[in-house]
Amino acid sequence: MTDAFETAPVTKPFQYFFHIVDVIALETAYYLAYLTVTLVPPLLFKDEPSASFGEVTFSAALLIPLVWLVVLEVRGLYGDPARLAYSQILIRLLQTTFLGLGIVALILFAVKQGGLSRLLFFIFGIYSFLILVAVRLIEKWYFVQRHRAGHYSEKLVVVGRADDAQTVQRVIAGGDTLRDYEVIGYFDACPTAAVTPSSVPYLGKIESLKREITKRQVNEALVVWDSQRTPELNGVMDSCREVGARIRVVPKFALEYGVTALSTVSAQAESFWGMPSIVLSTVKWQPEQEFLKRLIDIFASATLLITLSPILLIIALAVKLSSPGPILYRWKVLGKNNREFMSYKFRTMVANADELKATLLDRNEMQGPVFKMKSDPRITKLGRFLRKYSLDELPQFWSVLVGDMSLVGPRPPSRAEFERFEFWQMRKLSVRPGITCLWQVSGRNKISDFNEWVKLDLEYIDNWSLWLDLKILIQTIFVVIAGTGV
Repeated sequence: MTDAFETAPVTKPFQYFFHIVDVIALETAYYLAYLTVTLVPPLLFKDEPSASFGEVTFSAALLIPLVWLVVLEVRGLYGDPARLAYSQILIRLLQTTFLGLGIVALILFAVKQGGLSRLLFFIFGIYSFLILVAVRLIEKWYFVQRHRAGHYSEKLVVVGRADDAQTVQRVIAGGDTLRDYEVIGYFDACPTAAVTPSSVPYLGKIESLKREITKRQVNEALVVWDSQRTPELNGVMDSCREVGARIRVVPKFALEYGVTALSTVSAQAESFWGMPSIVLSTVKWQPEQEFLKRLIDIFASATLLITLSPILLIIALAVKLSSPGPILYRWKVLGKNNREFMSYKFRTMVANADELKATLLDRNEMQGPVFKMKSDPRITKLGRFLRKYSLDELPQFWSVLVGDMSLVGPRPPSRAEFERFEFWQMRKLSVRPGITCLWQVSGRNKISDFNEWVKLDLEYIDNWSLWLDLKILIQTIFVVIAGTGV
């Protein structure tokens, strides 16, 4: 749910304009790539087939714009350009380029389109990224100037108490750098209350709302909704509907709870059986972001399971021959929303390790519900090697493939561990657990307090991005090579 009003840059005419500009940019990028391939010798791919005009017509004029426009829409690049940070523009366009190239390659493979130059495809990716970045930066600069010149300014009145109006004005003043919103005053929703001094102009009781909205050319009424004043809210809605002004409803608890606290909460407006509702979630991940994360999980886990299959077979044989017991250690853990699933690792301990755990609890080196012991006597010689380089966790790629886990996310706890969690620690189960996490790459051997571990998990949840996942995965590779596993 966006914070901005619907200003001109996100109306239909502008959307059509943005789409046309992007199509022209993509056609230009493909044609430049075509010229480059025909003029520059294919040094990277010596046996590359020469690009043909048919490829340009099919790919540039039909397929590529269709795919790119959909991906650009999914990545949120057709909103108000002025409200996107430079880092967001770069990251989202980079994601669009990789995802677009992947989709187009799959489609061409599926329809058996032969003769497509890989070098042409690669150069087009570079050109399209650079040209779209230039287009977005120009659009951002233009609309920032338009915003600051007041072309999209909205007049807003608050319906509530004086302190509500002051809070709303303070929030807008602190967050609106584009000067889009002007709080021109407030209407007191309580008919019998005395007028309280306020920095926001007092416009009267709600009986005068309709007249003042018309006279002052107000675009929107922001109603601070209190369950004790529902009849007044009905009157406000009738008045605004009659004069054609928009109505925005902010629950009273949102102002009382605090804007800072709510900044870590995702709010989505949804229709619940025909009734408008607000859904609050402690996870701020957007659906399209979760979709991309899941897409990467499926592709990466499937690729790794196939590629590493010889190593998996060798480790399985070594575990079987090194000590009596099953090859895989199976144990039930909790995933997203406390859902229980079966997790798998290569067995690194003696067969009766779970029974022996009770005799070692007094030697636990981790403060909290998790058992951690560096020199655990239950670990076999082969198991110690597998743990050192995290090879015992390779079967968990299957859990990633089927959707129980993700490549990156908080480590899944067992039911017994979860029952000893403090309430604030339970939020780590609000997302899908992962094979690696911030704790894994932040010196896990040095962290002995479970509270610190969970704080890292919550930091990951609150600050998640695909870029953060990539950084953690890269750091995990170095951690595995260094052999710091326990």
